Amino acid sequence: MFSSEDETLHLLSGKAQGTTFSIQYLWKDSMVSQKEIDSIFDVIDASLSLYKQGSLISIFNRDGHVMMDLHMQRVMRAALEVYTKSGGRFDVTVRRLSLLWKEPQQPPEKALREARDLTGSHFLRIAGDSLVAMRKGLQIDCNGIAQGYTVDVLVELLREKGIVHLMVELGGEIRTLGRGPGGREWRIGLESPIGGIGNYYPVERVIALQGEAVTTSANYRQPRHIIDPLRGKPVGNGMVSVTVIARDAMTADAWDNAFYVMGWKDALEYIKQDTSLAVYMVYQDKRGRYRDTSSPRFTSYLR
Repeated sequence: MFSSEDETLHLLSGKAQGTTFSIQYLWKDSMVSQKEIDSIFDVIDASLSLYKQGSLISIFNRDGHVMMDLHMQRVMRAALEVYTKSGGRFDVTVRRLSLLWKEPQQPPEKALREARDLTGSHFLRIAGDSLVAMRKGLQIDCNGIAQGYTVDVLVELLREKGIVHLMVELGGEIRTLGRGPGGREWRIGLESPIGGIGNYYPVERVIALQGEAVTTSANYRQPRHIIDPLRGKPVGNGMVSVTVIARDAMTADAWDNAFYVMGWKDALEYIKQDTSLAVYMVYQDKRGRYRDTSSPRFTSYLR
């Protein structure tokens, strides 16, 4: 039973993992310190940050094998599961392709062939606590799932302290528990990718959550950053943005990428089999007109 009596909305915010974060929770007193939050970011970065030379993921990308910590194990097992279920549309081994397509010019065909030969999560093996590459030179990039996972870890920290009404956001990836101020569901605005001015995009829809996570994958803020692992190049299927609601942020984070690569038709077909997910998608049709569509369950979250 929700009770707002004597409860205060507490807020922590800052920068981490190359983006911003915000933590809101309802409790009589402040229960979470900035030091505790920073500690979680440091531990996960030591595992999954590509920008830290001594991180576990950097060691794997250099040596082709690594002894994983608990964070890396959880992320890699989830990544391999989504890789299989999505038919290879979500694939953490796209790192070499991603690096090639970051350049302003078209990558050389030889370099593309070599990168594609080193793409495919079926070349990864988990043996106990170890992650092993079955092809020399294969590298991984967990950016399409790690932020969602970090959100989940932060939520668990708050839950361990007895907090049951909260919202955690990291780089636009969000997870909620319980209710917000006044006993209402947590309200979250979804940007419209159409009609933006500069870096501002208007809120087009509002969803209400009380225990779910929501994440978005899009190209209108950062063009060309989503790679199709099966074609070896940036997605070119007309997709503009994909928003996924799931039970946790790591799951939503992985699937918004997978659905983006699938395209809206295949995504809606898949979601008929997995009713734990809800999806909203914006795309351009063959004439360049903006369209949107969603799975039936997504509409139940709209307000």
